[in-house]
Amino acid sequence: MREISVRVNPDGIVYEGLEEFMDEEDYDWETMNQTLESLADKEYLMRRGHTRVLLCPKCSSPHVYSKYACTKCNSMDVSHIKLIEHVFCGYTGVWDKFVKKARLICPNCDTDMGSIYSRPPGDGSQTDYRVIGTTYECKKCGNRFDRPTILHECQECGSTFDFKKSRYEKIFNYWIPDDVVRKLRVIEEISVLVIEDDLDDAEIIEMNLAESKAKFKVQIANTGEKGLDNVKKNIFDVILLDYNLPDMNGIDILREIKGLKVDTPVIVLTGADDRERAVSLMKMGASDYLVKSVELYQELPSIIGQIAGRKK
Repeated sequence: MREISVRVNPDGIVYEGLEEFMDEEDYDWETMNQTLESLADKEYLMRRGHTRVLLCPKCSSPHVYSKYACTKCNSMDVSHIKLIEHVFCGYTGVWDKFVKKARLICPNCDTDMGSIYSRPPGDGSQTDYRVIGTTYECKKCGNRFDRPTILHECQECGSTFDFKKSRYEKIFNYWIPDDVVRKLRVIEEISVLVIEDDLDDAEIIEMNLAESKAKFKVQIANTGEKGLDNVKKNIFDVILLDYNLPDMNGIDILREIKGLKVDTPVIVLTGADDRERAVSLMKMGASDYLVKSVELYQELPSIIGQIAGRKK
């Protein structure tokens, strides 16, 4: 896992990838947040983007719902209504008063103006009408108003509060730097991501790595998009990148990887020996540019081991 993302769902604030840990350790989100912030302060994690969460000022619960309230009595039983005018007779009223069995009937002159789903003709005829505005109406006291008061209601403790008492918390996403992972873990196997759309080539690579003396953990992605998704979520010791993929080419993928600030060595594999392309890729940060062959696949365990060793 490379990235720890925060999300808010009906269960509360959750850090993706740490759900199991939070359940087992009985961590609430505040405790987890404090732990992650402490690690970020010590530079074990990097803060990477954030979201603002509305919390209850009384119990700190994120289970808060915002509702419109009456400007007069603060009741939350408020409806949004549409005002229309029957052009022919000049009568103005609430939309609901015109509706009868899915048709618009003028309460004043009893004209049938058509289905509620059709648009007004706009020609000034007897069936023509126009929307003149919208407003809010309190079902408790009957008060009408253009701008409702916004109140927040906590689903945990039941308290109600306005924007002046609201508590907004900045919750960060985190990124785990490669060098931190390497310092904390003991590498017993070399983790390899193979981004290759040719299943035969991918199987040959995996087979040669499996038969070598060193231990390799191989993950295969058959498109550039899937490969980049793996890079964002996991940490690899080496990436084997096929240059020609159905959705992206090697230059685009390498550029995306470097844009993520990932320093994992990338070995580009190709079916064509193109010196100019090789120079371009090496300038962009590729560790090597190799032409596919039976001999190369047999040498890959040694090549990957050397590059992974140089990196560590």
